[in-house]
Order: sequence, then structure tokens, then C-alpha cells
Amino acid sequence: EYHTSGALADTPSGYLVYHGTIKKISGFSQRTDPLNANSSIGSWSVEIQDNGEVFSTVLNAKLAAGYSTRGKRARVYLGYKGMAWADYRLVGTQVIDGIDVDDVVFTVSCADIQRSTRKTIFDLAKTQITSSILATTAMTGAGTVNVADATGWELFAHDAGYTEDGTQSTSVLYFKIQNEIFRATGKTSTTFTGVTRAVLGSVAQDHLVDSDATKQKLVVEDYVYLVGPALKIAYGLLTGTAYNQSGAVLPARWHLDIADEYVDTATFVTNFKDLYDSADVTKGFLMRFAGLKATDGKAFIEKELMLPQSCFMSVKTDGSLSVKRSSRVLSTASYVVELNEKNIVKYGTLKYCMNELMNIASVNWNWDDIQKKYTRITAVVDPVSSAADKHGKAPVRFHSFRGIYGNNYTDATIGGIFDGLIDRFSNPPWRINVKVLPSLNRLEVGDNVRLKLAKVRDFTGEIVSLDR
Repeated sequence: EYHTSGALADTPSGYLVYHGTIKKISGFSQRTDPLNANSSIGSWSVEIQDNGEVFSTVLNAKLAAGYSTRGKRARVYLGYKGMAWADYRLVGTQVIDGIDVDDVVFTVSCADIQRSTRKTIFDLAKTQITSSILATTAMTGAGTVNVADATGWELFAHDAGYTEDGTQSTSVLYFKIQNEIFRATGKTSTTFTGVTRAVLGSVAQDHLVDSDATKQKLVVEDYVYLVGPALKIAYGLLTGTAYNQSGAVLPARWHLDIADEYVDTATFVTNFKDLYDSADVTKGFLMRFAGLKATDGKAFIEKELMLPQSCFMSVKTDGSLSVKRSSRVLSTASYVVELNEKNIVKYGTLKYCMNELMNIASVNWNWDDIQKKYTRITAVVDPVSSAADKHGKAPVRFHSFRGIYGNNYTDATIGGIFDGLIDRFSNPPWRINVKVLPSLNRLEVGDNVRLKLAKVRDFTGEIVSLDR
């Protein structure tokens, strides 16, 4: 069904239409922080006048039929008097997460799909061993470990990228008892089967079960081991799908279970071949994670997967999550539109943000889960920006990345990864707020624009009007 702000609004045929019910739409769209690759969650609210009890009747009928508005999509289209529906523009899609009623006015609250990423991932399964395991007991692929309950555990199909552990094209699960890591290729309700012990650099040790039944048994904990291109891992954590693996899925406790319709699959698995080529998972921006614990899904994907490859996630107008690259914003960079006095309604003060200067970074990487520490540190410095007669040394930006590991990276490649980020902030960035005409609502978060304002001075080169 469609609700409009006035009787002259055009609408598509074949739907219920309620004209003049929308009183107000307010809220804000997504904001991104390229320095940290994170994004705020966009939201808006729509005030609907319940003329003749129309809206309340619609909601009541939905509930009576067994449906709810919770989690349903709400779309906003923009058009003008005399415009045909085909020319209206979709300006946003969000998910309904609340309804307030003030007399005869309903306020429908919505948030973008990123709200669904603020959930815990790697909620690890746990059980207890029921039989002792001695350090001398050999398990090299055919062992059995007896546990109290294995019904909540899931095997995960590996692809050709799991070369280090030799488990390519095998469905396995990993578990940890004390400090030893085990790998299993099968299970029953009370056993793990096809077990290999002391894997992933761990050492065999005794795991003893006390004969006193009242004493606490040793805990068996799910052990996360993920290898592959960062974008493939991100897609899997969002949707649960192990892309291009014949329907394989990640364990349910590890991912966010976001429906495919809310994820722009092409931007994760097709658009950036240098980062992820689904035809060869041994190439691209490769990462390895071992021993991860429960954490916020959105924060993990942004910090551990997007930031190292200079990417970020944005929400498109159709409501789907997409991946974009943080392009270098140079005065001569390409842009999608020029903003000037013809399309700018209002602009604020141009701010030269010296406190956002970044010309030195320290990167901790190559996490060793046995030692519980990063074993490599790389310093990245912009010698021109940090020179005493230029900007001088900015405060060091410290980064730690669990997934960047030694087999695929060196100090030189780490430096290359972060050169792009430092380049973007090696000079204090300009910031300005601009209000533009509604016709520019086609702009997406992360688009480059050119700003041309005759009355604003740009003193960083020649003293001229702002045009960059």
C-alpha cells in the first residue's frame, strides 16, 4: 500500500493508496567515518494522519490476518506535482522498528539494515568431555572424543583456501579443550569423530575427567577458524552463506543471518577482483582468523575486514548493504556531480581540521592465538607530511588486526595497505556542511563530489575561490 503527502501525488497501479495521510518525514541518513571504516545507523520517522481511521484499520487488519509491521520494509519515493510515477525517485528504504500513537497521529520509526548487524557473532557452542584424554593418546584423523552433548555443533565446509591446515574441500569443526585444539570431520549427539588433535600449532596435553560425578567436567568450546578473502568472509558473516561453495553455510552461531535481499551481493563478490576473485580463493586480500570470541558483528566487520582493505559498507537507496572503496579525495579526483551556487541551498563554515591529521601509524598484526599476542609490528610514516617544516608528527594512530598474517604479508605490503589511508589524511582535511536541492537525492554515501563556491577562499594552494 502507498501513503502520500497530497492528493496530486501519482502512485503505481494495482495498490491501495491513501492520499494526504503523510504529515511529516524526518530523520537522518547514514554517516561514514573513513578513518575508521565505520558507519552510523541511518533512521527516519514518518508521521501519518489517521484520517477516518484508515491507517489504524489497515494495521488492525494486518494483525487479524496474522501479520505484523515489525521488520517490514518502508520505502520513500520523491516526486513533484505533474510528475508521472515512473519518474519518481526512490530515496531510501528502511526497516520498521516501532510505532507510536499520539491521538490520531501515528509515528512509524524505521532504521536501516545496519541495525541488524548490531548483534553478536561467534556465540560459541560449549559442552563437556565425559571421558579422559591422555596426552599420549594418538589422534590423527580417526580419533573419537566423548562429550555430554554435541547436538548444537555444526560442521563447516572448507574451500581451496584452507591450505595451511590441509583441510581443503573438507567439512570440519574445531574445538578446544584447555589449551589444545582439535579438528573433527564428523559427530554424533555425544561424540566428535574423525578427530585429529594438537592442530593449528597447539600441543597435546592430558584432559582428565574426575571420577567424582559431582565435580565440574572440563569444558569443550567451539573454536573459530576462518581463512579466505576478507570480502568473502564478510559476506559469510552477514548472510551465513559460504559464497560459491554449493550451498555451504557458516555455523548459525557465527553469523548475522541477514537475508540475501538486504545485501548487494555483487559488491562483495564480483566488483573488486583484486580483493576477491571467486574463481580463485587463494588470491585477493587474504585473511586468517583463529580463536575468535563473541563480539559485535558490525564492529568486527568494519574494523577487522573493511578497514584493512580501505573499504566501508554503505546502505543503498533500495535498503541493501553494499561495499565501497575509500577513494583518495584529491582536488583533481573524479566526481559524480559538481555542487555550486546553482544547486546549493545553504552551506556552512569551511573547516580546516588539523586535529584529524594522520601521518604516522603503528600496525600490530600476525596474531598468534597460542601465545595470545601479535607477533609483528609495522610502522607506516609519511616523511613529507611529518617533516618538522611541514605539519610535523601527528599523534600515532594504533591499529591491531587479527586477520592479517605472516604467510601472505610483509612489512612492505602492510606499508602499502596503509599508504592509501595515510595519503587521505596526510594533510588536514577540509570539512563543510552543504544543503542542496532535492533533485540531488540520487547521491549515495561515499560518492565523490566537486565543490565550487566563489565566495569561499581556499588558501592551501593559490589563494583562490574554493573549487575542488
